Amino acid sequence: MFRAIRNIFVQSKEAEIASLQPKNRLFKRQSGRSGTHDHHDALRIHGVPESEQKEDTDQIVGKIAREKLSNNISKADFVRLHRISRPLDDNPRAIIVDFVNQNIETSLLQMVRN
Repeated sequence: MFRAIRNIFVQSKEAEIASLQPKNRLFKRQSGRSGTHDHHDALRIHGVPESEQKEDTDQIVGKIAREKLSNNISKADFVRLHRISRPLDDNPRAIIVDFVNQNIETSLLQMVRN
C-alpha cells in the first residue's frame, strides 16, 4: 500500500518537473539580460527593408523563416526581437533575434549555411 502511494506521489512530481523544465530554460536564458540589451549571442538579420509605418518584426522574421527556410516559427519562439536602435547609413537597420530555444537558432543557421 505504501509503495503504491509513494509511486503515485513520485509520478506526479516527475510530471510537475517535466512541465517546469521549459519555463526554467526560458528563465535561465533571460537571466542577467533584463535591461542590459546583451546581444552577443543573438541572431542578426541584415538587409530586410524597413517601412515608414510601425512594423511587426515578429511577422517579418516569421515570414522570412517560412518562405526562405521552410521553417515555421511563432512569437512564442522569441525572447526578444527588434531592430537595432539607430540607422548608421541609408541601409535598413538589422533585426536582432533572441530565441527561447537555442535549438531553433541552431537549425535556422544550419539551413542558411546549406
